[in-house]
Amino acid sequence: MMDSPMEKARRLFHIENRTVVNCLSEFYGTMLLLFLGISIVHQFDLSHKQLNTWIQINLGWGFTIMFCVYTCSKTSGGHLNPAISLMFYTIGKLPLAHVLYYIIAQVLGAFVGTALAYSVYLDQTYHVLGNARIVAGPNGTASLFTSMPAPHLSNTIAFWDQQR
Repeated sequence: MMDSPMEKARRLFHIENRTVVNCLSEFYGTMLLLFLGISIVHQFDLSHKQLNTWIQINLGWGFTIMFCVYTCSKTSGGHLNPAISLMFYTIGKLPLAHVLYYIIAQVLGAFVGTALAYSVYLDQTYHVLGNARIVAGPNGTASLFTSMPAPHLSNTIAFWDQQR
């Protein structure tokens, strides 16, 4: 009896080791989270805040987190964040060896997701912001990838603001 191409692919890519499956799930979920979330921010900033509004960014991130957690929750638990993996370790739900593997997979997934978003929006970034690359200001690119405190805030106020 001939196997279908789908059955052949299923046998070829079937992984027995649950730790490897969980780490791949965390890698994929974190990669997708960062790719979609950073893409939302790129759409907002590179359109000079005309394509969507602030609430759409928040809803987009919320739905992205929900989608990514649901995507990998049945295999690895959908941690997607080293802090969540450490929390599961501290309450005894995850062995230390798995925590280390999860964190490595999550960090690698974050780098790959960010690199994918960067490569997708690279031409648009050059078109809108030109060749100059600066961290902050009207043509700053750091805010495309991370949250930045306002230039007028002192370090003390910025620190306490993030504690809330």
